[in-house]
Amino acid sequence: MSNSKTTIILILLLGFLFCPPGLRKVHAQSEPTLQSQKASFDYSLLTGSVETRIESVDIDGHGPYTVEVASGLNLLDKKRGKRIELEASYPKEAGLYPIIVFSHAPVASARDYRPFAAFWSSHGYICVSPTHDDALVRNSKKGERISLLKLIKLARVDEKSLAERSRDLELAILSLPGLPGKIDGLADKMDFSKIALAGHHAGAYSAQRLSGAYKQIKAQLLFMGTNKGLPSIGKQDWSSVTTPTLVVSFFDGIRSVDGQRDRLRKLLKEAHRTDLYMVTIDGEKRKRPGPRKVRRILKNSNIDLIGIHPLALFGKRKESAKPTELNDKSISTSDFDHNEMPGAELVDRLGVNPLDKRGGGERERFEFAMASTLPFLDAYLKEEKGALAAMLQDRGKVEENGIKIEIESFN
Repeated sequence: MSNSKTTIILILLLGFLFCPPGLRKVHAQSEPTLQSQKASFDYSLLTGSVETRIESVDIDGHGPYTVEVASGLNLLDKKRGKRIELEASYPKEAGLYPIIVFSHAPVASARDYRPFAAFWSSHGYICVSPTHDDALVRNSKKGERISLLKLIKLARVDEKSLAERSRDLELAILSLPGLPGKIDGLADKMDFSKIALAGHHAGAYSAQRLSGAYKQIKAQLLFMGTNKGLPSIGKQDWSSVTTPTLVVSFFDGIRSVDGQRDRLRKLLKEAHRTDLYMVTIDGEKRKRPGPRKVRRILKNSNIDLIGIHPLALFGKRKESAKPTELNDKSISTSDFDHNEMPGAELVDRLGVNPLDKRGGGERERFEFAMASTLPFLDAYLKEEKGALAAMLQDRGKVEENGIKIEIESFN
């Protein structure tokens, strides 16, 4: 979710001492088509009451299309006994559009990345985003006191959770042909032959595991942040990767990303069977928030640093102590401030007071990142390679506010 206050808070509170495993090796495999899977997929598993709304895109460089968002749709997985919430963002105008399937970071949800989806849809893409089980919105009630232990548990990523996330994404892909039957705004708009997988943090790893699963997957877009809290990089084998890939690496002004970028460059140089790119986005260095500022941020928040209250066992059990139930409308009915940044739903759920507006060029870095994805997506999903070629020629650009963006090609 870019470099939002949420990320800073979680890093400071949780320590992000967990280190999920690296990407598993991508094996050569047969590539089934969505058409070949269509007969065996039960589209009656798509349920729920769909709610649509026109979305305003308040991001520099947004496209000409009017964006509509549909939420409230659920994908049932009887085998695993779970329900996957789906949110779709798409151009309201008629046309045939490529598809992006996006996987969010742990603790966050699809709702937190709506600015990503709306931006791409304004440029002529349909974005489908599942919400995984590790989302806080699926494990808490709004206004509930959230224990630090719960946040740590949700934030941990291991092989099992990556496999679960990848299965969510695969089911979302298989369900694509059934979406127009549930969402009127998608009728005759989905180009099932052109799909990109995208994700942030563990979502990037979840997406990468499926990059060669179906021949309709034409590209993958992986958002990386800082070293801490990210899966270990350096163990995975990219030599067999055949899907064009763009890695977007952020520097938030506090935590160094040099080591991670060096390992990424080494891996991308080894993968020579497809087109690979890395975009680096750097801003000015900032001072790490001190304990006093953190306390001010947490004041009156919903975060419970203790988590366990032995004295409460001797008193009357409070209503809030009962097991939480999933609120079907927790995502679809939440108000949306068109000026917000990614991660706003999570910040609201945590009840965190950001104190001040996001500074340090954070919004500009986010806008640079989104703009850098368009030439890549257009090149491999719309076969429009002019903008990508021009971007490669102008490999670096320093703006007046000190933000620098650079793209590297490993073809």
